[in-house]
Amino acid sequence: MNLVVLDTSVLLSGHEPPPGRRVATSPEALAEITPGGRDARRLSYWIAAGLEERSAGQAACARVDEVANQAGTSRRLSAADRSLLALALELEAELWTNDHTMLDVARRLGAKARSVSTPGIEGTKDFRPRCAGCGRWFDASVGLVCPVCGSAVRDRPVRPR
Repeated sequence: MNLVVLDTSVLLSGHEPPPGRRVATSPEALAEITPGGRDARRLSYWIAAGLEERSAGQAACARVDEVANQAGTSRRLSAADRSLLALALELEAELWTNDHTMLDVARRLGAKARSVSTPGIEGTKDFRPRCAGCGRWFDASVGLVCPVCGSAVRDRPVRPR
């Protein structure tokens, strides 16, 4: 299929539609665009150029969640990010985004993806929760507060397992 799935950042960045290719995005990505003003005008331009609004099925969404959870990047993905990854996976389309976490998950899924305004990524990174206060690492998401010392818990990169 000659389809490109576009992230919100690409829709709003002023890029031109790719010649000879269909373009699509998800309802969740469209919901991130504020009505009125410059962003709404850019969205109108994309719609006039043939932008399709599409949703992925539950199987593709579940696969995205599974891979993001394994990598520890689940908390780094918004609902729009997940929907776009699932859509690209399901339709075997190329995902255009500047989001490095989305590029990482797409690579793990075996989906085609490219960065539009940045150099992209060289490899994948796993993340695990770590307490900013006591430095403890956790295997699963423990929330935003350390159960031991009460400091903030943040996802930190680790070598892929």
